[in-house]
Amino acid sequence: MTKKTRKSVSLDSRQLELIRSMAVHNSAERRASEALLGKLPDSLSESQAISALIDIAQTSLREMYLDRGYEQLADSFDTEDAAFEVAQRRRRDKRERHRNDRGSSGVRDDV
Repeated sequence: MTKKTRKSVSLDSRQLELIRSMAVHNSAERRASEALLGKLPDSLSESQAISALIDIAQTSLREMYLDRGYEQLADSFDTEDAAFEVAQRRRRDKRERHRNDRGSSGVRDDV
């Protein structure tokens, strides 16, 4: 189990209101928090609410940077795919030129 440490955190009135509303059963904030984290304690303390909000933020941040990582990965595939397509086109063009050059070398194909 991870060792817990208490920290002193300064909160503004808006943040305090969020923490208080999380303690109210069936509030929108509590339902949203429980949808993300699972059931919260019936009598949620302020420190538990703050901890839950940090867990929510951590999950949200992880999802954001994973999404960004997947975007970058997809972009790299798009770049690789484009480069592959260019190389394929060049090879096709080269083969076609080679065939055309052979055809004009005096070899008759109507015999």
